[in-house]
Amino acid sequence: MTRFIRIHFFIVTAVFLVWPLSVLSQVPAKVEGCVQCHGQIEPMHRYGPTDTLEKLKDGKDAVGLSCTSCHGGNPVSRVKDEAHVRARFPSEWRRDGKYTGANPERSNTLLARESWEFVRFVNPGDLRVVGKTCASSACHEIESKNASRSMMTHGAMLWGAALYNNGSFHLKDPRFGESYSESGAPQTLLQASTDEQRRVKGLLSLLDPIPRWEISQPGNVLRVIRSSRRMWRAA
Repeated sequence: MTRFIRIHFFIVTAVFLVWPLSVLSQVPAKVEGCVQCHGQIEPMHRYGPTDTLEKLKDGKDAVGLSCTSCHGGNPVSRVKDEAHVRARFPSEWRRDGKYTGANPERSNTLLARESWEFVRFVNPGDLRVVGKTCASSACHEIESKNASRSMMTHGAMLWGAALYNNGSFHLKDPRFGESYSESGAPQTLLQASTDEQRRVKGLLSLLDPIPRWEISQPGNVLRVIRSSRRMWRAA
């Protein structure tokens, strides 16, 4: 009788150990709640190591990235207000007095005041958050670093030409540019460069943030241009 009980116990234990594994192998992969509304969006990456996708597969693209891998948010919730990252200033994101999927016409300074979580949610490629999105896991680290220092990003050629040609700054080489930290604060860009690189290739050692209007030179002609544009619009 004792032997029979031992054998029965062994069989039952084996069934309980094996059964969950067989069941789990048949359970479909968990899909983020985002695809409940955004399931028809195209994959971020169409081409992967083994697959070429025209649409999401189990809520992921060809390299296995899901919606929240880049945008953040709550992947579990299927309720919009819970799944989306909320803005600090929701009323300022209205357009024509309405809440829509379109951003305001000028959102630069507004984004600088928003949290980095919201910036990431709206645009994972924003240079304030790109270190945690595109550049993470060494995916696009070099591209992200180069883009943050690109002339098309900081716009130093515009400010350098305007300030020097109008007598507002005495150096011909650009000294000011636009760049913002993760918190949205203006920051200085630094780069190690030799005299030869600066002379031949035009590399710059540093770019300071653009000075605020109230602390710039009283005779700054850009202030006049700015006022004139307002006058023209009023006329």
